Order: sequence, then C-alpha cells, then structure tokens
Amino acid sequence: MKKKRHKLTLMTALAGMLLTNSAALAAPAEDSQQFELDTVVVTATKTEKKIKDVPASVSVITANDLAKANIQTLDQALHYVPGMYVKESEGMMGTKISLRGMSQSQVLVLMDGIPLNNGYSGGVNWSNIPIEIIDRVEITKGSFSSLYGTNAMGGVINIITKTDAKNQTIAKGGVGGNGTTTSSFFTSGQSDNNKFHYVITYDKRDVDGYVNQPEQLPGGLRYGKFTTKNENTGIKLIYDFSEGERLSLLRTESDYTYGYYEGGKDKGQRKLELTGINYEKKLDDTKELKVHLGEQNYKNYWQIANGVGPNPNPVKTKEADVSLSWAFNTKNLLTIGVATKEDKGVAIQQCWKPHSDCYH
Repeated sequence: MKKKRHKLTLMTALAGMLLTNSAALAAPAEDSQQFELDTVVVTATKTEKKIKDVPASVSVITANDLAKANIQTLDQALHYVPGMYVKESEGMMGTKISLRGMSQSQVLVLMDGIPLNNGYSGGVNWSNIPIEIIDRVEITKGSFSSLYGTNAMGGVINIITKTDAKNQTIAKGGVGGNGTTTSSFFTSGQSDNNKFHYVITYDKRDVDGYVNQPEQLPGGLRYGKFTTKNENTGIKLIYDFSEGERLSLLRTESDYTYGYYEGGKDKGQRKLELTGINYEKKLDDTKELKVHLGEQNYKNYWQIANGVGPNPNPVKTKEADVSLSWAFNTKNLLTIGVATKEDKGVAIQQCWKPHSDCYH
C-alpha cells in the first residue's frame, strides 16, 4: 500500500526594526552563548546576518567545537544546547529531541536545505549525518513557520556543510570500550582558478556492544550484546560562476545497522541517501535569489522487534523551494518564496518468514 502526501507552501516573512540590541532583547538568559557577536548566521532570516542583529535566539556549534569534544554523532553535541532536551534510546527509534518543549516532529532539521525529518515519524536519525562534512550547526529557537513551513513550529536546526575547500587530506582512527573502533577520512581542494571546490568525507564506527540482558528472556528475546555498525560517506561539489553566484551539489549515503546477537532476535537497518542542489545569486546589493532541490530516500528501513518482522518502511521525500530576499535598508528585510514537498511511503504487510525471504 502506497502512501503519498504532497504539500505546497507559500512563505512570506517580514523582519522589521532589526535594532542593534534586538538579539539581547529576544534571547532569554538560558541562551547565553560563548561566541563573538560578529558571528554570521543565516537560518533566522535566510540571509547572512551578524548574530547580534537577528530577532531570534540562536545557538551555534562549530566544526571546531565538534572536534574539541570528540563528537561521534551530532546528537551528542545537542546535549550542550540551552533549551534542548535529548533522550537517547536503542534500536531503530534512535535519539529523540525536544526544543523548548516542542517535540521532534515540530522542529525542522535541515542539512544544506534538505529536510532530514523522517516522513513517517518526523524524527531524525542523527547517526546518519557525516560529522566530518559539517562546518557549523545553527539552532534557532521559536516559531519559524513563515520562513520554513509547518515543521518549524518549535524551531530550526540548520546543519551547514563545509565550503572552505582548502587543499588538505586528514585520516583518523581510534579504539574504545565495548569493542568500539572508529575511522574517518577527509579530503578537500579547489581548482587553480578557485572556481571549483570539492569536499569528500568518509567515516565508520563499529561498536561490539554490551550485554543488554544478563539472563536470557523467554524465546531468547533481546539477549546478547547490543551491537551497532554505522558507515557514512559524503561529497560536496561547488562551482562559483562569479562573485555572488554559486551552484553546489551535496550527496551523502549512510548505512546504520544494529542487533542483539548471541541468541537475540531484535535487529534492524536504515540506509539513507540524500541529494541536494542549491543555486544562489545576488541580483544586486539589496536582493538575493535562492533555489533549492532536494531528495531524502530511505532505501532500506526495516526492523525485527521481539522476533517479529522485518516490518520494512521505506520512505522517500522530494522537496523544492525558491525564495527572494529584499533588504529595504539595514533594518528591514522582506523574504518571499514558494515551497513544495512530497512524502511517499510504502507500507508492506508484516512478514513472518526469515528476513532474507521477505525483504531486500
């Protein structure tokens, strides 16, 4: 049985009277941040603004922050964001978040404009996000439905990938407790004329696991080590036609599997492909055009729970938006645009046969 949901949204936002002290007035005490006031963010207005000039509460996590804290999956970094509640869980459900009391389905998560919220649950699989490709994460709190649609009632988490493609290559590896092994590879560069840039990343993390239940339950359910395997690849290509005109392509592939082995019967997999195309052009000193196309495709999304399954739920999301930002002066900005989004899923009857005979 196929399920399809199509949505067309007209978005208009007027950001007026952006006084130089507006950020101090808008941000409550909980959002005290340790960054320079000249930090530039784009999420709150869809244009580049200094953080002290945006009419919203914004937290920023940089690539340097992720490296210093040795962050393995992005949800680990969200623990340090004021106003954010993070609940970690095992298996396919993954980590759940809440921003100022709003559930995860009401918080829009983007990566270079691609919505990461699952079409079924509304949640995000944080382990499927390549860490090495992240330049910074902007967490904007409060309702931003006028700019981003209904999923942004509680706020927007905008993951911005790297564009500063210096000629460098970095390889890392590590080991840890519970049989944990990690490896990553990062390379970036640019053409001689500085018009073409590329960023390529790969990371892998395997955890041999721990014994979840010391005693075997009836039927051998959830017995044995909880083992996870996570592999991510990402590539970003950028071409600058001229000053203020840029085309970029982002492609990531992620494969996450888990299981209770040594007699256990709970296991699952989610394999995700993301594709995004962005075109930006400054029409003049006051106007900027942005065009975005994106696709989120869960090719494999299945789980076996309590010995029953695999209950596959593949889902694909296609979306696009066009927006025009017009700065009347330094304090007044008008953004207008149109967006469309289609979620398409397939609900497959529960399978009682061995996994290899039911779903591939």
